[in-house]
Amino acid sequence: MGSRAADVAALQFTQRLAQRCARAGLVTISGGAKGVDREAMTAALAAGGHVLGVLPGDLERAALEKTFRKALEDERMTLLSPYDPGARFTVWSAMDRNKDVYALSDFGVVVSSDFDKGGTWAGALENLQARWVPLFVRAGPGTLEGNPRLVERGGIPLNLEDLEGASDWGTWLRRKSTVAGEAPSFPPEQSDLPI
Repeated sequence: MGSRAADVAALQFTQRLAQRCARAGLVTISGGAKGVDREAMTAALAAGGHVLGVLPGDLERAALEKTFRKALEDERMTLLSPYDPGARFTVWSAMDRNKDVYALSDFGVVVSSDFDKGGTWAGALENLQARWVPLFVRAGPGTLEGNPRLVERGGIPLNLEDLEGASDWGTWLRRKSTVAGEAPSFPPEQSDLPI
């Protein structure tokens, strides 16, 4: 999850995270919005991974996009929406579908969030309050103000060294979320976890 107006550092982090997940066999689950969401989908597919896009509307139009046609045909991408396939995007539907993204995931990752505004902030805060899944938050210099504020509220800091340091990404995520006090939402022996 992340801002539509993400900066270069946020997009590079997203690319590396999505590539790492693809190499580990983890499914990238995204809301499909411009910016971080779209970058995660594109990078995961380019690295040979699988993607699940949970769209807030315009499902029919998205399914016909040239950008993702090959991935859909190759069954490496699935698009779905909690709304009618012909329903148009609305701000309300985008905010509402965030809970579906979290509900389908074993982990959440916020790459870039404004503080106290926007869909990324609202969805992450709702997840933290409901404790649906452990929430990782990009940490370090240059992040938007919402990122450290989400860590203060229980998000688990995630930095570039974390992305490169673990050989078994699924195990690392489980361990890190358990150490941070979150109860994983999956059996400990499961290794092919979507993110």
